[in-house]
Parts: sequence; C-alpha cells; structure tokens
Amino acid sequence: VIVQDPCHLRHAQQCHEAVREVLGPVAQVVELDDEGLCCGAGGSFSLVHPDLSQEVRKRKMEAIARAGNHEVVSANPGCALHLEAAGAKVRHPLELLAEAIDDK
Repeated sequence: VIVQDPCHLRHAQQCHEAVREVLGPVAQVVELDDEGLCCGAGGSFSLVHPDLSQEVRKRKMEAIARAGNHEVVSANPGCALHLEAAGAKVRHPLELLAEAIDDK
C-alpha cells in the first residue's frame, strides 16, 4: 500500500510516520520516490492555484505509477478526491485497519 501523507502531517506537524506505524501490522507500506511531494490539493491550494495544483498532482501520479500496482491510502479527504480525479483508487488508512480487524 502506498501512503500519501497529508502535507500538514509531514511538513508542519512532522507526525506522518504514525500512519505507517498503524498500518505496519496489516499492510506492507511501499514508499514513493518523490520525497514526500504533496498531492496538490492542500487547503485551498487547488482552488487558488489550479494549474500548479494539477502539475503537482501529475508528478504525484507519476510517482505512484513508478511504484507499481499498489493501493493508495490517504488520511486527507482533499488528497483522496484530487488523486481520484486523476484515476487513482484511494482509501482511508483506517479502512484497511478495520478490514484487518474484521478478518480476525
């Protein structure tokens, strides 16, 4: 599973590893080679800078493609919607955790 970190968790709060720690026991996390590039939809960014937002999303989608056929998870609804608009299937990390609990 690919984790798309919400930018505020990675760059402001610096607690993005928490998602990986929670998912670790139930999924193999695949890291992208884009060094934590944001999704392009943080806050009002995609509304204020639509062209730049689409370019950032394009770069993110390229990184996802390079990583192979993996599911994408994001705790940020804005990122999920933005990436889904480009064709990615994105789920919330807690969905994976809930499925793992149900399977036990």
